[in-house]
Amino acid sequence: MQYHLSDLISVHLMQKLVEHFCVVFGVGGAILDAEGQVLVRANWHDICTRYHRSCPATRDRCVQSDSYIKEHLLEGPYVAYRCLNGLTDCAAPILVNGLHLGTVYVGQFLTGVPEQEFFRWQAHEYGFDEDGYMDALSRVPIISPERMQSAMVFLTELAGFLGAMGTERMRQLEVEKGLQEREKRLSLALEASSQGFWDWNYATGEFCASPLWAALLGYSPDEIEPTVEAWERLIHPDDRPVVADKLQAHLRGLAPAYEAEYRMLAKHGGWKWVLARGQVTVRDASGRPLRMVGTHADITDRKRVETRLEDERNFNAAILEMAGDLIVVCDREGKIVRFNRACEQTSGYTFEEVKGRYIWDVVHSPEDNDLTRALFERLAKGEFVPGSRERFENY
Repeated sequence: MQYHLSDLISVHLMQKLVEHFCVVFGVGGAILDAEGQVLVRANWHDICTRYHRSCPATRDRCVQSDSYIKEHLLEGPYVAYRCLNGLTDCAAPILVNGLHLGTVYVGQFLTGVPEQEFFRWQAHEYGFDEDGYMDALSRVPIISPERMQSAMVFLTELAGFLGAMGTERMRQLEVEKGLQEREKRLSLALEASSQGFWDWNYATGEFCASPLWAALLGYSPDEIEPTVEAWERLIHPDDRPVVADKLQAHLRGLAPAYEAEYRMLAKHGGWKWVLARGQVTVRDASGRPLRMVGTHADITDRKRVETRLEDERNFNAAILEMAGDLIVVCDREGKIVRFNRACEQTSGYTFEEVKGRYIWDVVHSPEDNDLTRALFERLAKGEFVPGSRERFENY
């Protein structure tokens, strides 16, 4: 990815910094990107803006000076040059991750007492108003070699600071780009599996969800406010305490992940069961959560089946309890899984005492044990045993 300097540094912050530097040293300053676009400028002097840069002939000389600086910019930490119009300019390259993405300029100053005759000749040669031009010259700062050296130290330090800032920002952008690409692939995979994706910025409360997350409830993405409060309002009131407890347990680090089944209000007014899974992906240095991501899956059909099966089990259990006959239900191995009240009253055992024990150890006489075991072995193989009627349930 190609980056521009303005993508990597705070232009507003640099404007303030350059302004303060130029006020202290009295020079003009600027920060340019690699294409030569001025991002920051401060304290440019009239002799350049009103005269040298406004006249085609002297502007060409400015361009020649700029070209010289550009050609020699990477030969050292900075380059200083007395331009053809008589002023001194300095520049330092901004290197971001080894790439030259910009330049810090300071200039429009003199390094000694100006040669009056040279500047008067320029005014005459290029048609400047001599009085105005010489007045502008009188406001150009004279920088001593010692002070210029201090300015160059700041110039190179500023260029290095901007380079480091840009490199760090570039690294962050690359990481963010990688995360976005992975999240996009994950989102596509989740949509293929009919799961919605959500992303919670814990610090701000912003709650972003994929279009499928909203569609599972019958909403379009713009119908649900992107806040965690909006998500909470959709949860069934009876389920909110459980969801909150499980969520807080994970946020506090007491559970490795968050998982909860609960009802959410669909657009048509009914309730849908969802399975929510999530995990904190970013915590600060003290362990406080900053970001959490997760998925939503519609499990309404599964919950209906579970409810129906539970109702059937309860119904069957009620029939067993009300029956006057002795009824024992075993699994395929012969272990007791049901033992009705009539059996308890007759045998003296409680269901809890016999649950999981082999039937031949409980209700059969010792001489019938081998026969009973053989019967269950044949039934377990799927064989039909004449004269026997058994009911098996899988648990």
